[in-house]
Amino acid sequence: MIHGKKAQAISKGVMVALKILFIIMPIILFVALTVGSVFSSKQDVRPLEAVLLSKQILDCISKQGIINETFDVNSCYLDDGVSYYANATIYSMDSQFSKSSTSKANTELETGCRLGNIISKAPSCLNQTSYVLISRAGRLEKGKLEILVGVKKYDENI
Repeated sequence: MIHGKKAQAISKGVMVALKILFIIMPIILFVALTVGSVFSSKQDVRPLEAVLLSKQILDCISKQGIINETFDVNSCYLDDGVSYYANATIYSMDSQFSKSSTSKANTELETGCRLGNIISKAPSCLNQTSYVLISRAGRLEKGKLEILVGVKKYDENI
């Protein structure tokens, strides 16, 4: 009889272990699949890069919303011209004055931004318009600033 009680106790222990395993295993599998899918999926961060670059350019060329007529996008810290494209154009609403400034031009990115998603490996582009004041010849003029930013597509930023 002692032999039978030992076998029964071992049998109960094995059953409890199997029940725990069947309860915990789906939870572990669910967590592994959820975490794996989050970290293995590719996210395109280029639109965020374009927004940040556009803000950086706006902050660089304007002082409290006023842009000097001699502004230069190249005076702002930008990449070497390979990964990014930036163009800023101001138009005066009070006169016929307009000026455009382009970063070290990457014509491939400029063309890609102008064509949109027609080409493969198209850059992510942002065209932003802001109303500003232009400091010109010692007086202020109402104006419009257009910033076009393109970010090249790399495997690292997708």
